Amino acid sequence: MKKFFFGLLGAFGGYVLYYYVVMEAVTMFFYSSQHRTMYIILCLISLCASICFCTVVAIGIWTHQLSPLLLKLLYACYFLILGFALLYRTPLEQVFIWNPFESMRELAAPEMMVESLLNLAIFIPLGLMLRKWNYSKVLIFSVSLSILIELYQGFSRRGYCDTFDMILYLVGISIGYWIGRKKEKDFVRQSKG
Repeated sequence: MKKFFFGLLGAFGGYVLYYYVVMEAVTMFFYSSQHRTMYIILCLISLCASICFCTVVAIGIWTHQLSPLLLKLLYACYFLILGFALLYRTPLEQVFIWNPFESMRELAAPEMMVESLLNLAIFIPLGLMLRKWNYSKVLIFSVSLSILIELYQGFSRRGYCDTFDMILYLVGISIGYWIGRKKEKDFVRQSKG
């Protein structure tokens, strides 16, 4: 049942990956009104590939059956996606939101809620990668990274500098860290038993 749940979670992650990253890239590089049919086929292939890839990865992570090469490839893909999602955006107006409660009030809007959940979720894998660190180092790293990303977005106008996003990044990394620590302890117990 847990394997099915992680497969379902991976499929959902694949859809989110497709919708917010892959579809943007496909549209940016391959959309043409003259070749509309080919564009639709490419979108469908990309959707299936994203869902299958993330499903296999989620099940592999849960069952501890990822080869070191696949794991390195996943890390590389993760950092490319993270960089694209956070740093490669169309320039907007320069906005700094210093009061996180201002953004929290907007969570009633479905689009803001989804964006906030994605901001949290995209940093969970980074927390998993840091599971061998002492939590105080993870906390210092998380706060520093969050501040740097948001200031970059604010000054480069590639997004809003929002203190609520900083909190979401910190929570996402912390969730990943604690899941990684717990999963590692469970795995060690199973190996010894």
